[in-house]
This record gives sequence, structure tokens and C-alpha cells, in this order.
Amino acid sequence: MLNSEDESRLKYLALCIAAIASVEVPLGLWNDFLQIYSDATAVTCSAAIRYAAIQTLGYFSEFMESKPLHFDQLGLIL
Repeated sequence: MLNSEDESRLKYLALCIAAIASVEVPLGLWNDFLQIYSDATAVTCSAAIRYAAIQTLGYFSEFMESKPLHFDQLGLIL
């Protein structure tokens, strides 16, 4: 679904995924989220996948603004 060219669809999917991740990541329930989405920003992925991953990480960062993250987690986002 994140490989869609429809930007409005990507926005809502990214928001939903980021909202779920912002609850689960601090609880240690979705440990692979940041690594998966960080890897999806690589040049080897399609432009649509990179865009969706960056957008999702951006929304996730906004949701996590008041919640602490580990140093290694911050590195994956940056």
C-alpha cells in the first residue's frame, strides 16, 4: 500500500502507521519499525517507497515530540 502513487492515500497511511508506532515503539512492542523505515529510505528503494518512509518517519517524529527515545532510535530517524 505504501508503494502507491496517490499522495493523499500515502499521507493517511503514513499518519496511521506513525500513530500506531508512536504508541508501540516506546513500549518496546514494535522494535523493527525504525530499522525497517530507515532502510526504506535507501537509494536502492523506489522513489515512492522512499517518499512514504520519509513521510512516515516525519509524522512519527512529530508524535514522539514529548516522548523520550533512545539514542540509537534517534540515529535511525535522522
